[in-house]
Amino acid sequence: MTEADIRKKLYKYLAKRFPHLTPISEEEHVKYGTQYGFIDILARDDSNNLVIIELKKTNVASRQAIHEVIKYTEFLKETYAVNDDEIKIIIMSTEWKELRIPFSKFCASNDMYEIEGIQLNIDSKANYISHSIIQPIKLTNRRLFSARHLYAFYKKESSMKRGVESFNKVMKTKKISDYVLLVLKRPENIEYPHNHKFIIYFAMLSQTKEKYEKIFSELDKDGESEYLARSSYDMLGLASYEKALNLMAPLPESDDMIEQGKPLYLDMLILKEKWKLKKVIKRGRLEKNILLDDVIVDELIEYTGNGNVIYFDKFNITDKRKLKKAKDTAKRLLSNNDLWKNQFSTCISQLEEENDKENEVTIEIYNPTNILLSIYQEVKFVQESVNTAMPFFKISIPNKKISYFGTLIWKKNKTYSLDNILDSFYVKNDLDKQKGFFMCSQTNHIAMHDKILEYLNLEYNTLRIKDDIKTIFYNGSFRTPSKDVITIIDFIHHEQKFCIETTNKFEKALLSI
Repeated sequence: MTEADIRKKLYKYLAKRFPHLTPISEEEHVKYGTQYGFIDILARDDSNNLVIIELKKTNVASRQAIHEVIKYTEFLKETYAVNDDEIKIIIMSTEWKELRIPFSKFCASNDMYEIEGIQLNIDSKANYISHSIIQPIKLTNRRLFSARHLYAFYKKESSMKRGVESFNKVMKTKKISDYVLLVLKRPENIEYPHNHKFIIYFAMLSQTKEKYEKIFSELDKDGESEYLARSSYDMLGLASYEKALNLMAPLPESDDMIEQGKPLYLDMLILKEKWKLKKVIKRGRLEKNILLDDVIVDELIEYTGNGNVIYFDKFNITDKRKLKKAKDTAKRLLSNNDLWKNQFSTCISQLEEENDKENEVTIEIYNPTNILLSIYQEVKFVQESVNTAMPFFKISIPNKKISYFGTLIWKKNKTYSLDNILDSFYVKNDLDKQKGFFMCSQTNHIAMHDKILEYLNLEYNTLRIKDDIKTIFYNGSFRTPSKDVITIIDFIHHEQKFCIETTNKFEKALLSI
């Protein structure tokens, strides 16, 4: 029995066994230039989509299926002038052992076509017995660091070294094998309200929910940690399990408390506070030094766009894959900010219209949502305007001398009071007020952030700078401003009393916590 035998019989009974499909042709001839091919069965579904049915019989042949259907979609579009959204793909196979993983990868990476996999069960004469739908496997072999970190403080180098050993021992007990430890040394030119000299910063590669639950079943004897993880899973996803696992006993040794960390805090330590990265210790699959230290640190800070605050990349504007990732990342990072999200999209569209392959674009996004914490970081740690703690996005093409800069515009017209902010936007209990002030831990902190911006007369907008000529976004386009543009950086310089008061209050809150 050959594949052709299966195809001929399938074509005859297709509409009967698959009522939503109407066969059009068998071995449909399609071409693209001098290339050509034959679609096993071309059909139409009940939504009037053209359906490419790719049939495979053996594991060896199954390996070719994905390559062929990708080719046939382009051939079909060229031959009959159809669009991507009018095409559906069905892969039918009698064997799925070799096909399951590439099929799953194709489903996960594809965003143009509806794809279906079908296990076809037939007898020795190619007669239909039954069929079942193949569900894609959730592939988990992507390198993705958890956004839930730990960090510990040490007063001297000897205790820091014991801390490294303790981290390694604890992670072995918790069955966490793939992780990194960043050893950070305190900067000498900045005063702190504590006397710690070193920090060990821990982050692990994310695992599946099933793997985390297995760890809890073996180590969490009273079930408390697993209960906490499951209770917040719907809201936090895997982060709920990672947070619970990090905080579950035993904990690494430290000269002080063990704290929970996040990418934004690591960014503050390394880029804002200038803690020196002494060493990157890699464990598990990361240990072979295939990955450069800089790559790991960028991923932990989430420059790669996997997080919710930071993104950085540089690529050619014609690289559709990179451009799509930048658009999708911006949509997620700016989800709380419709104004910037729409302006970012407008800026990218303007650059796309040029479609010049020589245009290398640099995109940066930094969108924290605690303006008081940003002011504290700016005053306390940031000494150069090129490195800011303030929310911003920047899109630039150097060879065209074009840049778009999302920033906070300041409309000064009153005197600002930190006490007024704390009384108006934070809870009244002093301790909760300090915690909320430092951590911005209120339930709807983004709404609070927006209200504080409004109180400070700060609003999001975007500047376009071309050949040193500055325009501002207004009613859907960039126009010459009617007066000088005053930004958040001007606010920092002008409102020094308010900013210093904010900084001092943060330091006091830090000590109390």
